[in-house]
This record gives sequence, C-alpha cells and structure tokens, in this order.
Amino acid sequence: MIGLGLLAVAAVHMCPVANARYVLRSNPGVTLHFENAPINDDWPQGVVVAVHGVKTGRTSYWLPWYGGTDGGRHIRGTALIDRSKDLEAQRRVERRGDLDFFLLDSRYRFLSSLPKRGSAAPAHLLIPNLDLWHFFDAAGQRDDSPRAFFDLVGCHRSTAHDRGKDAILPSVA
Repeated sequence: MIGLGLLAVAAVHMCPVANARYVLRSNPGVTLHFENAPINDDWPQGVVVAVHGVKTGRTSYWLPWYGGTDGGRHIRGTALIDRSKDLEAQRRVERRGDLDFFLLDSRYRFLSSLPKRGSAAPAHLLIPNLDLWHFFDAAGQRDDSPRAFFDLVGCHRSTAHDRGKDAILPSVA
C-alpha cells in the first residue's frame, strides 16, 4: 500500500507541464492548466497559463515571463487568435497587466524557474493578485478567487484544452 502511494506521488511529481491540472484551493470551481504556445525571442517559455472559472464559463490566458523592475516571475494577460477577425488588430491586444506568479514544490519551497514546455510541473502555483483581474460574466457574476493558491490535482493530457498554439504574443515594448 505504501509503495502505491509513493508511486502516485512520484507520478505527480514528474508530471509534464502540459498535462498538469490545478484547482484553486479556496474554490474548486476555478481551475488552471498549461497549454503549448508559440515561441519567440520575447516569449521563450512555449506555454500559456489558462485559468477557467466554472461559474462564468470563461477562460483567461496568461504568458509567463521573467523581468520587470523586480526581476521576478510574472504572467501577462493575452488572448487567443480569433481566425474570423483581422490578425494584426488582434496582435495589439489591450494589456490586462502583469501579475506576480510563484511556483512551489511539494514541500512549499519557492522555485526559481518558470514553467516551460516539456518541463516538470510544479506542485503548487500562487498568483496573489489574480483577484484584481479575474473576470466577470455578462450578468456581473464573478468567479471567486480571493487568493489564488492552486494545487496540482491531476496529470493527464487533454486535447479539449489545446488552444494555446493560438495565443497572441504581444509586443514587450
């Protein structure tokens, strides 16, 4: 029995970022996963963070990056390309701003890396100011995310959530 438990822990620990599934600790109706995204010089991680709210049915997309005046880890709001609209106009996405983004291991130690395509998924994610940007639906319903501490709850590939390849990579200027 103990051997099976250790095997499960090892399997989750070695979960690739693209297969990782997270749930907001304070509200399981808010989920997070990573999707493969385009890569360029400004956005080398090759993943986009997708935060989904069951209550509103909406998903927001964020690109992980290093830098800023604090040299820390952040995520920047983006969107997916709508192929029925002008591509160049979409590339000028209105910036939603940058949010702090922390990765933690299973012992709650902060990791110095960012998620990158093909890397192992962290056990926990913290986006302390996500509540400032989390979305409302047309009726004014808000997905409750007072503190965004996400826990890894699964490791499986989902083709239903593989739209990150259409992420818009905004200019960093």
